[in-house]
Amino acid sequence: THETARGNCDEGWTPACLVDAMGQRFDLYPCGHPQAVVPADTVYARARGDDGFQLPWKGKVWLNPPYSSTYSWVNRLLLEADDGNVTGFVTLTFARTGSSWAQRQMERSNVRGLVLSKRVRCIPGDGQSASSPGADSMVCAWGECADVVERLRAAGHGVAR
Repeated sequence: THETARGNCDEGWTPACLVDAMGQRFDLYPCGHPQAVVPADTVYARARGDDGFQLPWKGKVWLNPPYSSTYSWVNRLLLEADDGNVTGFVTLTFARTGSSWAQRQMERSNVRGLVLSKRVRCIPGDGQSASSPGADSMVCAWGECADVVERLRAAGHGVAR
């Protein structure tokens, strides 16, 4: 996860064990890393000079946002889904269930949620060792990607609703 609560890791990538258990290919990873293991047709990466927040979003989206700006990224995702550009999404964020961005995700019709059983360590893009997570994490999935939550739960990664 991208976290700033402990260990500055606003640019990192998702652990392979979660990616493998998801069993999902995405059309877009808007805040990715060149070495990311998430299977996506398009990966926007700040390390390559991409501004994934400003570039077009469409289809099935994987969002593991920079935690210094989670609200902005999740809000953009939901707006794109409302406009019909995003047809499904999976987000990996801190489990900040009292935050407005988390509640907006969970209010969506047919959204699935999973609280991960273990804290997800940030794998920084600079090759440093993973930082200690500042909080528990959750996954939300919707639309064409909603079944990801059940696959993660079945693989023992957490508790779903």
